[in-house]
Amino acid sequence: MQSAVGKANVRWMAVAMLALVTFISYWPVTQLGFLDWLDPEFIYDNPHVRSGLSWENFVWSWSIHSSGQWHPLAWWSSQLDCQLFGLEPGGHHLGNALLHVV
Repeated sequence: MQSAVGKANVRWMAVAMLALVTFISYWPVTQLGFLDWLDPEFIYDNPHVRSGLSWENFVWSWSIHSSGQWHPLAWWSSQLDCQLFGLEPGGHHLGNALLHVV
């Protein structure tokens, strides 16, 4: 019979393996560019995202925009990506890959 500590270790090992497999699966996207479908509107043509994290951009992210979508967490994530990586698409894709791992 396995102890509670042993069961917890097995669970954490399973979580770590799942996170690793997910990260490895998503890693190739870091080599891709932006897409012409939504990335212009959502990222590189959007001054509220391009300029990174700020109070003004935080407040802006809570409103519904021209695309008719409300997703402040996605805006914050994209703003953070721009803050950290500028308009380098690989960094944005890496940020999304890490969100999928989490």
